[in-house]
Amino acid sequence: MQVVEVSAQLRQGTGKKANKATRKDGLIPAVLYSKDGSTTISVTHGGVKSLIYTPEFKLAKIDVDGGQHDCIVKDVQFHPVTDQIIHIDFLKLIDDQKIKVEIPVRWKGESEAIRAGGKLVTVMRKVKVLCLPKDIVNELYVDITSLGLGDSARVKDL
Repeated sequence: MQVVEVSAQLRQGTGKKANKATRKDGLIPAVLYSKDGSTTISVTHGGVKSLIYTPEFKLAKIDVDGGQHDCIVKDVQFHPVTDQIIHIDFLKLIDDQKIKVEIPVRWKGESEAIRAGGKLVTVMRKVKVLCLPKDIVNELYVDITSLGLGDSARVKDL
């Protein structure tokens, strides 16, 4: 499992004015949701860049004032014009609680249909999976070597 370490700072204020001041300082306002409640934090753009701008699934290890939290990115909000990150929601992982995550799907092998001139059409690039945090994988693989022309691989085949 790929883990990205992110350093964060606690934020005191909440709301529109506080978030605007945080962005003016070059930071991204964020919220760390957990079973105990939510914590408002701020992170740097460089710290979350490799976590957000990738098609791969990665875990975040957030360091807030010396405390380490294993998290996933639950939601990211982008500015509609500039595409800058304006807010991030992190969800803290709890060892015995199931979580719903989107895992990327990759293809393995080469089908006879592709060699015969067919085309592989990808409908789903990610699959939602409900599992414990210890069972999360980076990606799921579908073996397409047995697929012929007109055949399809279904989610239940994973």
